[in-house]
Amino acid sequence: RSVFVIMEDGKIGYKWVSEDPLKEPNYQEIKNFLK
Repeated sequence: RSVFVIMEDGKIGYKWVSEDPLKEPNYQEIKNFLK
């Protein structure tokens, strides 16, 4: 499971990767990054 946020310039601004497919990302952390 993974989460990537791609910035307007095409670069990765946020990355979260887990090898455990049952582990979920910290959704609040992602929301805070997007603010």
